[in-house]
Amino acid sequence: MTRTKIVTFLALHSTLVWTGFALRIDQFPLSWAPMYSTQAKTAPAAGPLRVMHVDKQRLRDQGWEVESRAGSREWIAIDRVNVPMRSMWRLYYERTFGKRPPKYAQQYKGGPVLEAWMRESAPGLRFDPPDFERRLFESLNKTLGRRPDAPDFIVAIRAERWWMELDPEDLAPEARSKETVELRFRDEWLADWL
Repeated sequence: MTRTKIVTFLALHSTLVWTGFALRIDQFPLSWAPMYSTQAKTAPAAGPLRVMHVDKQRLRDQGWEVESRAGSREWIAIDRVNVPMRSMWRLYYERTFGKRPPKYAQQYKGGPVLEAWMRESAPGLRFDPPDFERRLFESLNKTLGRRPDAPDFIVAIRAERWWMELDPEDLAPEARSKETVELRFRDEWLADWL
């Protein structure tokens, strides 16, 4: 390859990447630029600060409370799923409660005009985020070696988390509230269970 061809290729590649960055198109070919761009959020409302308490010791001792197909209940802590703590607390406190990773909130943030244009010109490019509820059931059942027809197959996952309301001036606790969630296994997931 000659030097001229290499320079031409690099110039075209740079133009392509920077065009994707300027238009803020996620899933743009040959670039990661949109991954780092986000739109500014609105200022938080006045009042107490709401903070979630991440209890890592609870994840080591208990973790999720699960129910099997046979009706028995057990706790699945971090040591049973072989997940590092930095991932475990996100799975427990965020994915279990329906919060997606930040990258799925940054899809096509180029404004309504660009989004409408992308929908019409490239309908297959739209990216649907994965079903994290299903992924959680798959991950726990497969990690523990449980088959869908087994009586110990996990059909319900329960989790809880605590929210603290803090005074914005001195960060003194004002209130505390508990949030719980229960996920149920759906039979339609069995159709393509791997």
